[in-house]
Amino acid sequence: MDDELVALLDNWTQILLTNLNDPVIKQSQDLLSPKARKLVTDFMAAKELPDELPPAFIQALKEVLSGLVKVAVKLTDLQAALTAGGSPATPDELKKRFDEFLATLSKGKDAGKMRVVLE
Repeated sequence: MDDELVALLDNWTQILLTNLNDPVIKQSQDLLSPKARKLVTDFMAAKELPDELPPAFIQALKEVLSGLVKVAVKLTDLQAALTAGGSPATPDELKKRFDEFLATLSKGKDAGKMRVVLE
């Protein structure tokens, strides 16, 4: 039974490593938070699962394997969205403009998989 469990764990580990080395998934790793990215890269370097799987590690794997979508935003576009309607603006006006800008960016996308990258 122990040998079967070890073989199963080794198989899962190899499947994860193979998936994480896929070029599309590798690009998704750049969209993780720094802490989550470190958990994934540490696993890839060690090539073995930790004895205890922290929830943050499991969440990082879920995120990176879920098909994250990069949405690039130019700083000039963000500035234009925040100053539309004039400047100066109240905090509530700025928040509304930012929320509208984000709504436009995320239209038709799964917001949970979307990652905004400022360029």
